[in-house]
Amino acid sequence: MLLGEEMMPINELQAVILSLLFLLGEFIHAHIMGTIAVVLSSMSRKATKYQEQIEIAVSTMKAM
Repeated sequence: MLLGEEMMPINELQAVILSLLFLLGEFIHAHIMGTIAVVLSSMSRKATKYQEQIEIAVSTMKAM
């Protein structure tokens, strides 16, 4: 319902209400997508940091 699929307003009041619901649905959708992007970015950053630590440990062991 919040994404506006197959909804047709019959009068002006319904058109206004549906427009507001469409906007609300898009804000919710954008918030969810933004949160997912932040989580994926954080995971990528942690993986990169872990890989750098592994590379430092390997190079130190080779030097010994």
